[in-house]
Amino acid sequence: MRARSAIAVLSCLAVGAAGAILAPPATAAWAPSKTSAITIDVDGTTLGIDDSVTDMSGSRSGVFGGAVAPSSGSSPGTGELTEMYAAKAGSFVNFEARGGIVAVSCSGSGTTYYRRAQVTVGHLPSGTNYVWVFADAEVGPRVGTTPQFNDMGTMISATGTSAGTTLTVADTSAIAAGDQVNGAGIPAGTTVSTVDSSTALTLSAALTSNVSGNVTIYTERIGATSGLQELCDGTTPYIAGATGTSATTGVLTLGDASASPSTARNNAGVYVNGTSASPVSFDIYVPTNGGSSGSTENFIALGIVVDAGGDGVLDDTTGDTAIFTHVVSKPWDSTSDVLLSACSSPSATADPCIDTAATGIFAADGTTRVGTTSQFSAVASLLSATGQGIIDVNLGFTAAQTGGFAIPANSIVKVSISLPTSGTIGGIDFSQLRFNQGSGQTELLVDPRTTSSSSPTNRWDISTVSDRDIVSIAGQARATSAAVSRSSWYADCQLSWSGSTVSTTGCGEGMTSSVSANYMVFTSVPAGVTLAAIDDPVMATIAGGLVSTNAQGMDFGAETMAGTSFQFAVAGPSYNASDASRSSDGFYYVCVPDAFLSGSFSTTAATAASDWVGTRDGSEIATSFSTGTCGTSGGLVAFLDPFGYSAPVFSLRPPTPASGGSSGSSGAPAATTETVVQTTTTPAATTTSTPAAPAAPAAAPVVYPKLATGRTVKPAYLVKLAGFGTKIKRGSSVRITVPKMYRSVCRVKAGKVIAISSGVCGVKVKVIDAKGKVRAKKRVYLTTTI
Repeated sequence: MRARSAIAVLSCLAVGAAGAILAPPATAAWAPSKTSAITIDVDGTTLGIDDSVTDMSGSRSGVFGGAVAPSSGSSPGTGELTEMYAAKAGSFVNFEARGGIVAVSCSGSGTTYYRRAQVTVGHLPSGTNYVWVFADAEVGPRVGTTPQFNDMGTMISATGTSAGTTLTVADTSAIAAGDQVNGAGIPAGTTVSTVDSSTALTLSAALTSNVSGNVTIYTERIGATSGLQELCDGTTPYIAGATGTSATTGVLTLGDASASPSTARNNAGVYVNGTSASPVSFDIYVPTNGGSSGSTENFIALGIVVDAGGDGVLDDTTGDTAIFTHVVSKPWDSTSDVLLSACSSPSATADPCIDTAATGIFAADGTTRVGTTSQFSAVASLLSATGQGIIDVNLGFTAAQTGGFAIPANSIVKVSISLPTSGTIGGIDFSQLRFNQGSGQTELLVDPRTTSSSSPTNRWDISTVSDRDIVSIAGQARATSAAVSRSSWYADCQLSWSGSTVSTTGCGEGMTSSVSANYMVFTSVPAGVTLAAIDDPVMATIAGGLVSTNAQGMDFGAETMAGTSFQFAVAGPSYNASDASRSSDGFYYVCVPDAFLSGSFSTTAATAASDWVGTRDGSEIATSFSTGTCGTSGGLVAFLDPFGYSAPVFSLRPPTPASGGSSGSSGAPAATTETVVQTTTTPAATTTSTPAAPAAPAAAPVVYPKLATGRTVKPAYLVKLAGFGTKIKRGSSVRITVPKMYRSVCRVKAGKVIAISSGVCGVKVKVIDAKGKVRAKKRVYLTTTI
């Protein structure tokens, strides 16, 4: 679910979250020097690997598979491999699963939710390679930090007689059947067959010599394919070859069986025989429980071993490579998240559902479906507070397509959701909060100027059919950059307002590169819409309103609630995943409904389109205005493309008397001064940003002859300078306004411009006919002479 809130109070509602993902204990002293061109890709995010990285707990390096790292040197020993890590700028990286949610009926009872993802190992050495993957979905609650394939074992004192199969130990309370046993006199691959008493074990193989001393017992390592983890149904494996890829379960031995004592350790996993350096892909299920008390977490640990040449002999001085990473999922919140089913004649009180024919991911034409109607899922997150409700709907593939489970950039995403009109579901009282009176936010590009219920690519409409409210949207899926917290590893940007102060948490807008101590920037393609219904007189007038922007987060401001402007804040990192500035990849398309315009400003969409202005952080910017359809009615459309991110506050408003303009038919409310303070909250610090001063106009100033400080410019002369000519008809009037950025230079009084200091004075000149329609408009720049 996108962490986006429609109004301030709802931004404070908690979304279920897992605790921080902890790192294994860091190793020290050993200084590996292995390099590799191998890459890891998860649902479109591709990263290289490094043998020594840092994370939030410090440095990380070691030997793969739980062996003790040597005190120094670049080779870890016979049958061992340097552990390498998916990395970015020398930092350890977890990947985020981008697929849809799958509900699995558990053996016995209950349902558990998993998210799909695809892992691709690329840039393999030439020739034949066996690519192994070891997965541990129980790494979090079971052992705290260490995955089973990295289990370093526990030393315990034991005695036994040659040719016998029994070991006597001090305490068997932490030992179970299937645990691997290593030590002098114990054959490689030996496991515990049975735990016979509090001090006695029976082994799977006979001792080759007397045992008297320490042995190593691996209590978590999965040494046989019969022990491979499965989903809660008891049959579906966590990992398998991608569609069309044959994968085999097997056992890979790490370490040296000939050593005394043996260091051999069996690891059960899945492998693919890849050839000619071709990428090898695996499809995985990622847990979403997100709690520390269950049998799964919201991430899966992956160990990957590339056996170059496929000879079964691991040699760190060759192309043999071992990699460790995590794949993380947004936690599933059973109190607010709902997996939407297909609609089938729902009643007024039935759960939200989707029209599968009008929902899904499509090619750019909007008609060619990507996948099938059964290969995606739609999840709705329902959040509520007194008199307020939000429904956040997101789509994802449940079967891999080209590029894995990620939504293809520039595809068309459609959502048609049927909502109840009575009853309480997920804390939302649908009798009180009717979503035919709701507004929307989306990261899809939807242009309200041309939306139509018959359009396969550009749709935004709300209707009531029988006793259900139907909200439908279609738009272009655009890539966005999201800052991901390194404590949770999934995007969770939150915005909230306190008066004119905008607070952001987890949005990463203060970053100066794509990697920081607390965040990393990743690129994703969201596919969904957030719907809000509010029991409030002013907010009811924005029913059908829409904000379409590829920001990471968005929230309405206090001026929207008060009806003094259409104000909203967005947030996102200023750098993308490639470490390039995001100065020009942002967009917004906003639809302000007729009811809001007439109720708060006594104006119409056509009139507002001719004279409203757009601001960013209080300064006027070049915003385009038009008319369009806001879900259920007409409205004003404002659009801006491109712009750069951080945490800007945008406002759409008429020129006010305070700006030197005449309110005219815009119906401006009493003069207000837009002052915005932006506060960014991160785990490390709180900062306040000040908007930069507007740039000087690019157009060459027009010099009015003999204009000195304090002299006036009459409207007729401005019309002449603007070149309007024959557009002036009988009964027409001239409206002159001064943008905020020039208020310190010039002002308007009684229809005349008065230059009050030297410099450039930019004014907007509009010719209004007798019917109130704008016949011509232009900006004219003046300079004074001293």
